[in-house]
Amino acid sequence: MPILLLPLIYFIVDIVALLMLGHAIGLLPTLLLIVITGFIGSQLIKRQGIGSLRNIQQGMATGQVNKADVIKGGSSVIAGFLLLMPGPISDLLGVIALIPLITRKLMGKPPVEIYNPRADRGARGTYDGESRAANDDAHASSGDTIEGEFIEHKKDDHSPH
Repeated sequence: MPILLLPLIYFIVDIVALLMLGHAIGLLPTLLLIVITGFIGSQLIKRQGIGSLRNIQQGMATGQVNKADVIKGGSSVIAGFLLLMPGPISDLLGVIALIPLITRKLMGKPPVEIYNPRADRGARGTYDGESRAANDDAHASSGDTIEGEFIEHKKDDHSPH
């Protein structure tokens, strides 16, 4: 039974915060804020939610549902519903749900992509002096030419040990 009281308490706190905000900035700016965030929320649900639903349906048809589509679409729809609700707390939570850092965390990815030269498609097979053309014939005929000079340093065998 106490878990059912949490949404009710949340809505009461959100309405009280809305009334306090209205008292601080005035009635007209508060109403304008409610209308603007409601419009943004409805557009988020309409555009992001429907687009993500299409991607998920296409993934289900091919047998491969992309986890990123589900999480991005879900967080966009949740953010849209939070922005639709009147109240500064729900608006703040809706904006937080839109932050890419949060969605990356939900997907289990690090907040910042770590550079991996082996995963970089342009750097594939180019370590230890190997040329790209020697490792990948498809890229050899792509027309990319990289010109440069190099200096070879050899160890002097006559130096004292």
